[in-house]
Amino acid sequence: MRTAVRLSLVIVVIAALLLTSCGPKPTTPPEPTTPPEATKAPEPTKPPPTPAEKVPVTILSMGADWLLASLWDAASGEETPMLKEFEDKYGIDVIFESYPEDTARQKTMLDLSSHTGQYDIITTGVWAMATYAGADYLEPLDDWMADKAAPEFFSLDDYLPASLEGGSYEGHVYALPLYTFGGALVYNKALFEEYDVKVPETIEELEEAAGRLTLDLDGDGKTDVYGITMRARRGEEPTIDVTGMTWAFGGTWFEGNAHTGDAIRANKARPTVNSPEFIAGYEEYAKLLQNWGPPESANWGWEECMGALAQGKAAMHLAATSAYWFTRQTATIDSETIGIAHSPMGPGGHRMMNFFDMALSINRDSKHKEEAWLVLQFVTSNQVQKAQAEAGITAIPRISLILSDELKAQYPEEDLQVVLESLKEAEPEYMPKISEYVELADILGTAASEVVAGTKTAEEALNEAQEEITQIMEDAGYYD
Repeated sequence: MRTAVRLSLVIVVIAALLLTSCGPKPTTPPEPTTPPEATKAPEPTKPPPTPAEKVPVTILSMGADWLLASLWDAASGEETPMLKEFEDKYGIDVIFESYPEDTARQKTMLDLSSHTGQYDIITTGVWAMATYAGADYLEPLDDWMADKAAPEFFSLDDYLPASLEGGSYEGHVYALPLYTFGGALVYNKALFEEYDVKVPETIEELEEAAGRLTLDLDGDGKTDVYGITMRARRGEEPTIDVTGMTWAFGGTWFEGNAHTGDAIRANKARPTVNSPEFIAGYEEYAKLLQNWGPPESANWGWEECMGALAQGKAAMHLAATSAYWFTRQTATIDSETIGIAHSPMGPGGHRMMNFFDMALSINRDSKHKEEAWLVLQFVTSNQVQKAQAEAGITAIPRISLILSDELKAQYPEEDLQVVLESLKEAEPEYMPKISEYVELADILGTAASEVVAGTKTAEEALNEAQEEITQIMEDAGYYD
């Protein structure tokens, strides 16, 4: 009985447990959920800040692809890292326009005389300085140098005195030097050694060397090597050379060698371009080219003259120290055969003279003078000209760079000494620094071309030149 009761209790408990486990479980209230954050609209993208527009400064460059090669490639227009760094740092866009010399001169005069201010910086030179500055076309630099010099670029300490003077007119500075040369004889050393010819020191020895080194190398009756080249193309170009020859003979452009406007007026100095000494210089110039120069000499400029020497087709080129580095850099013969010597001494007690200083000036009508002044200092700075030396250019107006390690690594030191001595001994007074120079030089250069071509004698050509120049000087009021 007890057993049955116990069994019944067990069954009741199990049933209760089963009912509990199978019944509905109490509902647990769900945890509150955080509603998703509202999607924010993306913020509009801000455009990057517009860089400040660079100020354009345009330079009218004269001549060739090697001028300022440390800053830009004239053929492609590509700027060098040195120039790009300058432009980015100072917010200036330096624009170069380069033309042959004659074209550049025409564009310069057109822009200056019309006062358009198309070019901020122009390429000038010692002999055109009076023409431009005398007409008030150029910005005087005196106040800029005194008050706004950039110490990282500007320094006058190392310039050749003649180069600094070349950029001045009537007591004011109008240009900073860029490229300079003096008189020199550049020659083929191998030919001189092979034919046992002495490097000439006088005009008489120059004739002898030119005669002996005018060569028919293959015996066909035609000249293969000409003894000498000098330029005689019509116009202004040859005047710097041919009147350097008249200087060697004792000739001067004006009485008493008056070579400034003030001196000519004060002394009422008349032209003397048909004096016996001046005529003798022209006759010698023509004699050398007619007898031992290329038959096309009356039409040749400096490119053709230097090119003949660089190609081994001429034994000598008489003109400027700049021919030395240029012919060595462009030589198709062994460049080591090209040497340099002082220009020969003439019977008048002077060497055959040559002097030129290419410089940069600010256009008086420039619309960006502040920026142009900074660019001018940079382009003529020691840093840029040192880079020119690294490129092999010796025609540098800074004394220390002519004998720098950069140039010594490329040329014999004794040759560099000749370059420096020629510049230090230059006599720029052999030509007048007057406003009428360009017009007078065109007359005298054209006369030289006519004499070399044989269409006029030296006396005929220079008598005509004397009349023209006298009239120009009288019309300008020099003798009032």
